[in-house]
Amino acid sequence: MSVAYHARCDGTLVPDYTCQRAGIAAGAPACQNICGSGIDAAVAGLVLDALTPLAIETAMQVTAQLQARAGQADQIRATHVQRAQHAADAARRRYLAVDPANRLVADALEADWNGKLRDLSQASDDYDRARQADAGALTSGQHDQIRALAANLPALWASPATAMRDRKRLIRLLVTDVTLTRNTQHITAQVRLPGGQDHTLTVPRPLTAWEAHTTSEATTARIDELLDDHPFDEIAGILGEEGVTGGWGKPFTIAALSALCKARGIPSHASRLRAAGLLTAGQAAAALGVSGATVMRWHRAGLISGRRVDGRGTCLFPPGQPRPAEPPAATAAGKRAADGLLSASQLAAQLGVHPSTIIRWHELGLLDAISQDGNRLLYPAGQQRPAPARITAAGRPLLHRDQQLVTGGQLAAILGVARSTIYQWHRLELIPAVTADYRGRNLYQPGQQPPSHGQVTAARSAAKAHSRTI
Repeated sequence: MSVAYHARCDGTLVPDYTCQRAGIAAGAPACQNICGSGIDAAVAGLVLDALTPLAIETAMQVTAQLQARAGQADQIRATHVQRAQHAADAARRRYLAVDPANRLVADALEADWNGKLRDLSQASDDYDRARQADAGALTSGQHDQIRALAANLPALWASPATAMRDRKRLIRLLVTDVTLTRNTQHITAQVRLPGGQDHTLTVPRPLTAWEAHTTSEATTARIDELLDDHPFDEIAGILGEEGVTGGWGKPFTIAALSALCKARGIPSHASRLRAAGLLTAGQAAAALGVSGATVMRWHRAGLISGRRVDGRGTCLFPPGQPRPAEPPAATAAGKRAADGLLSASQLAAQLGVHPSTIIRWHELGLLDAISQDGNRLLYPAGQQRPAPARITAAGRPLLHRDQQLVTGGQLAAILGVARSTIYQWHRLELIPAVTADYRGRNLYQPGQQPPSHGQVTAARSAAKAHSRTI
């Protein structure tokens, strides 16, 4: 199987094992593709469990015994070389001692000498090869390093400073091969170690993206339980306090809860109350013979009971409730009229403005008000509409209320230019603004002179040059 890597959203590299031999040979689709995050962790755990200090010490003892046996074998091979050397020397002496005139005997002794020399050369070569094979024997210092490494191997393996290539090199030394088989639920790994041991590992199949980010059944059941008594906005707060999150690990919102219930076919809080027989505001109003607004006003006053079903204040009402004897609004209005107080809407109707204007004038200190009816502002009757000049001055900072200042539009009318031109001159720092009013509008001295064409051109060039240097 070939190995490829993909990066997760947090930058972590995860291996993918793909069996594509048939695809390379014949263009067939890959027979299986397995995410290696779980497999790598399982194989690493097997290796780390095998490399315990006791196992390393046992391996050291076995290695020492093997080295002792290798030393004995080396002595045997050295003795064989010595015997071959003695035999070659004896053959040489016999050959040198023969009478040269006896050619037949000399040829036989020469052939015997050459054979002994070949045996000596073969024995020497075998001895040298065996010595080279045994040259990798560990020293006492290397033994100590291996024992220290065995004690710190788990921490070294988990250290972020350890590169992935170093982990792969270690696995190659300790694992002969791994055979992977995947089914719908698990991945089976057959791990074969160099000593001939076989281990079978079974790990859960990695979840796909949609499986990993799907809200769990336990969370869905909890939401279904809470919907019996709470709307979505309250459920979002309860789940946040309990630390329950969605499939992406983010806190639940009203929109997320609504989408989840719609996708899973879970009835909402309103649907459950409607199924229990509760009435909408319109239905309750028809039963009581009033408008829907009156029903909601009675509910806010506590004269009739209802259940809130969403964050917008929509309510459902139990059927069969009696009609209240007297609307509280009439009583409150009569009490305000007796005290000479008006609401913002009533005062706005008298002065011919919008209620928000009444509130703004009060914030500017132009109208008096008192706090009643649960911090609701009420205004004494008989107050006059403030003059425009007074409104303009009240909207300025306290230090500049006595100055004669104009807005950008008023200055543009004085100089005979467009209001956007005043804004451009101010942005180019050709005309200064004294301050700003409560709306954020710049205020200028009315006697300012317009800049010349050359000043405008120079300011624009300087602004362009400054923007290039940034």
